[in-house]
Amino acid sequence: MDTRAPVKSADRTIALLETLARADRRLTLADLQRDLGYPKSSLYMLLQTLVGRGWVECDPTGSAYGIGVRALLVGTSYLDRDLLLAELEQARARGYASEREQNVPGLGCFAVALPYRLPVTDAISASIPLVRLDEAHQGHIVAALVQAARQITDLLRDSAV
Repeated sequence: MDTRAPVKSADRTIALLETLARADRRLTLADLQRDLGYPKSSLYMLLQTLVGRGWVECDPTGSAYGIGVRALLVGTSYLDRDLLLAELEQARARGYASEREQNVPGLGCFAVALPYRLPVTDAISASIPLVRLDEAHQGHIVAALVQAARQITDLLRDSAV
């Protein structure tokens, strides 16, 4: 066992990410400060750094924080990397991603990216009970998501978000 003292900033970063990952909702700066006991100014700067790098996301008001896409992607590192890359390539080629019962038994989900900025960080999705899903219904869901994604993307680009 390593008896060296931990690097304080690294230790704080890991504790922050673990706290966000365990949360069932986005947490405010006050929530995080109360849970972790870090000085508010240090915590704020740490959050801003992690938001800038994609490890943490904040709500549109900038007042509540959750685990970010980059942290989630790193969390998938235990998967077969080649399989993951192949699945991502398939989703890009199709124009949508899908899953069946990966998170909830009996439920499937379809998602379409909103490419109004790069790298793409947002998407829309629809979940449906698998007992109601057949090939025709899947086609309607995907078509509606693709159309909605185009409209939302156009609005977001026009508003210079």
